[in-house]
Amino acid sequence: EKLEIRNRVVYVNDVPLKEDIYGRHDPDDKYRREVRDDFGPVVIPDGKYFMMGDNRENSHDSRFWGFLDERGIIGRAFVIYWSRDASVPFPSGIRFERFAHLVE
Repeated sequence: EKLEIRNRVVYVNDVPLKEDIYGRHDPDDKYRREVRDDFGPVVIPDGKYFMMGDNRENSHDSRFWGFLDERGIIGRAFVIYWSRDASVPFPSGIRFERFAHLVE
């Protein structure tokens, strides 16, 4: 598979990912880095995975440390246990629409 990020949109084999629930972007991010907004394209080797955090502007993931070997994967995410909008002071900002949401 080929992966590329263009203007904060993730493309796999030139098809944009629909990630309105999973990916979060901070529109006022003062610390934007080019690698976070535009990346690749890269071809993901067989037996490797490209890992990305859901808080894209604040995730050190495969854009920084490279591919993950499939032997390093020991489980599969199946549910979003907790979700909160970090831009809103706690305890507000809980995103109940994502609480206990099954991951596809």
